[in-house]
Amino acid sequence: MLERLAKVSSRYPLVLLSLWIIFLLASGLQAWKLPSVLQDHGLRTQGEHSEVMRIAASKFGLPAEEPVIVLFQKKTGVSEMAFRQVIQSSLQKISSIQGWISTVSPIEHKEMRKGAYAYALLDFKQDSTQISEIIGELKAALPRTASVTAELTGKKIVQTDVNTASRKDLASAEWIGIPAAFLILWLSFGGLASAGIPVLMGVISVTGAMGIMAAAGAHLTLSVFVLNVIPMVGLALSIDFALLIVSRFREELRLRPPAQALRIAMRTSGRAIVVSASCMGAGLIGISAIELPIFRSVALGALVVLCLSVLLTLTLLPALLFLLRNRFYREAQKKRAIPHSAAIWRKLANLVLHRPIASSIMAAAALILCIQPLSTMKLSIPDETSIPDSYVSRSAAARFQEEFNPEHWTTLYLVAEPKKSTILSSLEKRQLQRLTDKLKADPMIAEVMPIRTKPASGQKAKEKRTLFQLTLMAEGSSIEARQWASHFQQQYGAQMTGLHMMLGGEAKYQQEVFDTAYRSFGKAAVFILTVNFALLMLAFRSVLIPLKTLLLNALCLAASFGIMAYAVSYPNVDPQEGIAIMIPIFIIGLVFGISMDYGVFLLSRIRESYLQTGNHEAAIAEGVGSTGGMIGSAAAIMIAVTLPFAFGEVAGVRQLGAGIASAVFIDATLIRMMLVPSLMKLFGRWNWWAPGV
Repeated sequence: MLERLAKVSSRYPLVLLSLWIIFLLASGLQAWKLPSVLQDHGLRTQGEHSEVMRIAASKFGLPAEEPVIVLFQKKTGVSEMAFRQVIQSSLQKISSIQGWISTVSPIEHKEMRKGAYAYALLDFKQDSTQISEIIGELKAALPRTASVTAELTGKKIVQTDVNTASRKDLASAEWIGIPAAFLILWLSFGGLASAGIPVLMGVISVTGAMGIMAAAGAHLTLSVFVLNVIPMVGLALSIDFALLIVSRFREELRLRPPAQALRIAMRTSGRAIVVSASCMGAGLIGISAIELPIFRSVALGALVVLCLSVLLTLTLLPALLFLLRNRFYREAQKKRAIPHSAAIWRKLANLVLHRPIASSIMAAAALILCIQPLSTMKLSIPDETSIPDSYVSRSAAARFQEEFNPEHWTTLYLVAEPKKSTILSSLEKRQLQRLTDKLKADPMIAEVMPIRTKPASGQKAKEKRTLFQLTLMAEGSSIEARQWASHFQQQYGAQMTGLHMMLGGEAKYQQEVFDTAYRSFGKAAVFILTVNFALLMLAFRSVLIPLKTLLLNALCLAASFGIMAYAVSYPNVDPQEGIAIMIPIFIIGLVFGISMDYGVFLLSRIRESYLQTGNHEAAIAEGVGSTGGMIGSAAAIMIAVTLPFAFGEVAGVRQLGAGIASAVFIDATLIRMMLVPSLMKLFGRWNWWAPGV
């Protein structure tokens, strides 16, 4: 099949080139729209929390789930009366902005004023993706006097700043990553064509994927993380896939005619690409099964860019190689700028093979050292701490917490209603009173405040549903708060047989997200491991190689997580920053496939040599020797296009870039160059054992 593609590409190169140019132009016209169709982070559930917050807003007149917060501050010497007048004037202006629904004002609520500060809660029809359209009007309505200042914050405003920062991170990373990848390729191959074509593959795959996802965004909910994942994955995969083919094509071109060299490159390196892409695809499909929008949309984006990368590598790339065959032949005859002598890599392989036990112990010790900080890893849901202090939305949120919630306690909302009747019976009223008493006696609860519905004009209130506002003496993102929310039904619901109760608030939201992610990931992990094992077993006709590969990949991922945990706990890092809950799952799905890229290439080369010679140890040395330089270049390119994201402004983007870069480095050094050859030497011919073989 792959050789047929090579034959078609060499026969109709201009046709394939024309088709891809048309695709690039069409997708490029759509790609620039992608940022405008992206939404928030996508960590949302459809559980009790969202239903309770909907009821609280629609039936009890409380603020929406994600209100815009206006934090007012008066300077010394400003009277309370003047402060109130400025606030009232600003809120009146805001009420005329299109999309405004309601305002909870500090004029009517004394608890919303404290010292020199006051805050208002605003509800708008616009969601977090549309609120940016009216931020200018909001800022214009705020006081501009020197005596009273006002700042905007809240989840919607923070998310707008996160989206802005994500676009900046993407632009900065591309300006660094693409030139760095080109430079590595040029130093490796010593030719402009050999360096430029892989980069071209990366640009086309990223542009195409962004165009496709922009069109999909009109019908699907897409996380803002799609904007960074597509370039990060697309550049790394497309460039490395192309590197594998170009490297083997140049190698064969020194010995054979171009058409034959192309067929061999496609049959060998192309096969490794198909296997590694299949493994990565399985990982992404597993991630898409996690029942949160962020995982589905990011997995879809990564799958689109993966498919485009494979299609480009198997169609456009061989067409370009054949069209520029004379140029590649001349470049292949030249001495490389940085020679990757197979003899040097064979010597390194022989050193490992000569002392396989010692090499294994050394590599394992280094991995254990990296894994050790893993026990301190703290997972969190992204909030305002995801962006730097320089953003007003974050600094205003911090001041809001300091002034109005210095204990960092969290608010929960409890809806209680009769299960069968339309109004509360005497029995259910007694249960409601007992529930109130039990909540007040709970050592974790600081305050229980019932809130009742307001009757419509001229109507008598009906006692059907009661809302309690609970003050929990724990931070909403803490483990203690999540555990309390998780055990609420078990602790209270079982005794209130006549009442249906639902819990909402930050702690409940966090608990639902964590529970959904953990529950879904278990199934996803089983799927990923099973499919990857089957694919590798079919590819290498072996049982032991897939087992070792999966185990070594797991160790590599654990080591990279340990490095991330250490980096987050470093003194100069923001102490509030934890590792975003989605990042380890993203890294597992992405790196599991990315590391397969050159891992499968190395094993394929060893197997190819073993089938030709039957000499196990010589095959390992030949495989490492012939692929060592290429694997080094491939790893360097992956690091070059992912590491720049580690210096971005958004915490989740930084963590994803650093996690992938560290995993690739560990995989290319400790795993592929030390553990793989030493373990293959120790297991000998058992490496190639399979039932019936």
